[in-house]
Amino acid sequence: MAKYDDLADIYHNTRMSGKAFYNEYYEVPAMLRLLPNLKGKNVLDLGCGSGIYTKIFLSKGAAVTGVDISRKMIEIAKTYAPEAKYLCQNMTKLTVPKSSFDIAVASLALQYLTNWKPALKAVYRSLKKGGFFFFSITNPLFEIADVFDRSGRHYSWIGHDTNFKKGKTVVHGDYFRQRWIVLKWRTERWGKPIGLRNYHRTLEYVINTCIAAGFVIKGVYEPRPVAAGAKISPVEYKIRSQLPNFMIFKLQKPN
Repeated sequence: MAKYDDLADIYHNTRMSGKAFYNEYYEVPAMLRLLPNLKGKNVLDLGCGSGIYTKIFLSKGAAVTGVDISRKMIEIAKTYAPEAKYLCQNMTKLTVPKSSFDIAVASLALQYLTNWKPALKAVYRSLKKGGFFFFSITNPLFEIADVFDRSGRHYSWIGHDTNFKKGKTVVHGDYFRQRWIVLKWRTERWGKPIGLRNYHRTLEYVINTCIAAGFVIKGVYEPRPVAAGAKISPVEYKIRSQLPNFMIFKLQKPN
């Protein structure tokens, strides 16, 4: 199973190529549309990776602290966006000062955790009263699809196939079984086959864990890719314009 330390360079180079459809033409523009004015704000970038979002936040006038568990990613981020502060830490064990950030952002990072509770409590502590936490995840429904190739065609199935004559039903996907799921990044995108694990959680778990941490849910969004993505990947653009791959949550720490 690939680790981000092992693929940090290829990850950053791919992101910089402008051809990463799911990032540059889908999740990133959707997240940026939701964020408030960042000028003069203290921003916590959780799972900052190689500093892609960090640099964007800096360009918008924010003071940024980036946090990532991958030392290699942090090394790249320090070169790519050197104006920020960085911590190589697990999100579940944050040591940032209490009530010190206006905004926290976690882009496609929480899904790597088996237990969200420590991370959400740590983020809650780090935010000022009235502060916001924005995070994106893979859509819990669509990440559990049965994926396979057959006769030169690629399938991603969720649902069931019932043969009434034989009284037989095959269910594709198991939404309620919370478990590790291997997500395969296609060869043509990254130069070699890469598999990374997400820990599948139900939407029920996500919402109730956010509430239990003390947050108020201010919005839940299922974005579509931007039109420019159709030129980068017509197939993915068509699919994700009708079947959502991501969800974005907007949470607030009460005043």
